[in-house]
Amino acid sequence: MTAGPGQRVPALDGLRGIAIALVMLYHFDFIYDFTYGRESGWLIDGVVAGLAGAGWAGVDLFFVLSGFLITGILLDSKGPVRRYFGSFYARRSLRIFPVYYAFLLLLLLLLPLFDELAARDALRDNFVWYALYLTNIYDAINPGLRADFFFVGHIWSLAVEEQFYLLWPAFVFAFGRRTLMRLCVAGILIAFGLRLWFMIADLPVGLGYALMPARMDALAAGALVALAMRGEHDLALLRRWAPSVAIVSGGAVMAYGLVDGGFSPLDDWVRTAGFTVLALLFAALLALTLQLRERSVAASVLAHPALRWLGRYSYATYLVHLPIAVILARKFDFGEAIPAIAGSTLVGELVFGAAAAAITFSIAWLSWQVWESQFLKLKSRFPYTPVRLETSSTDSLS
Repeated sequence: MTAGPGQRVPALDGLRGIAIALVMLYHFDFIYDFTYGRESGWLIDGVVAGLAGAGWAGVDLFFVLSGFLITGILLDSKGPVRRYFGSFYARRSLRIFPVYYAFLLLLLLLLPLFDELAARDALRDNFVWYALYLTNIYDAINPGLRADFFFVGHIWSLAVEEQFYLLWPAFVFAFGRRTLMRLCVAGILIAFGLRLWFMIADLPVGLGYALMPARMDALAAGALVALAMRGEHDLALLRRWAPSVAIVSGGAVMAYGLVDGGFSPLDDWVRTAGFTVLALLFAALLALTLQLRERSVAASVLAHPALRWLGRYSYATYLVHLPIAVILARKFDFGEAIPAIAGSTLVGELVFGAAAAAITFSIAWLSWQVWESQFLKLKSRFPYTPVRLETSSTDSLS
């Protein structure tokens, strides 16, 4: 592969940019439709609605990327116990906590200014769940459109990732590469089995959608790519099978979307096998991305400055985009200001999305410049201890 362990790949920033763009498209479309309703008079309306309706899959792409990047970091930093765990958790905390807790506190302070007292009270009453990164569990056992759901309902995915960060380092430290690969395969199968059981037992849909054990197939698929890259035999298998896996899984997703007329996470097939198929698709696309020649067309597209910009500021963008869209929709009547044209509300949706995106990007950029970057400078105090990677296929550190 062109990219070796520990090497920064610009195209991966592009994949992260695509992931956040998909999620924003999904949420902006949902908020507009929920607030104003939708009229589809043109063919393109249906196309846009279909693409936006599948944008939730951007979260699964984030999961795959997180599994890959975190596993790579952990593998490359195996060494003394104190440095291994201490540096990892210190660096993760500096990256994640300052922005996350600032976001929650600012919501508590600012929601009353927008007359969102019910949302403020709900967030305050449930604050322990959010502060401890247990939002996914709370959402799973308390389904419904609560007042705070419209402002913080999306951060369940951050809770899933944080729970993964809490547990996975110990596994990577304790086991060799080959054993970890087997654990990843087991994790993929267990996640699918849990979701299937939830559906057969007629348990709440949120259990399979939001709980970390039921969504760890995407994280495990990304981790599997990182592990395979560090063994010559497995690397060869990854290069050989990634195109086939991408074609088969991508074809299955497209076929289902065309036959069903959409790709909703609430559909029985999607919320059971579909999540696993998506995990395999994104893992295969990740593996193919890592093989791209630097000057190829695909690499140039993924490394485009606009996509990389999105990827760089994706964390703050993810946090703030939903509350911004909700407040914007409630305070400015885009449906009235831009009425349907020939039976289509597409123009109004585009203007609303552009306005929400512009505000979101401005805040995300400001967050990076003023807040995030100050904490990231402290990462230098917690360096990793790099280790020499073996390339054999034995159960070793490779």
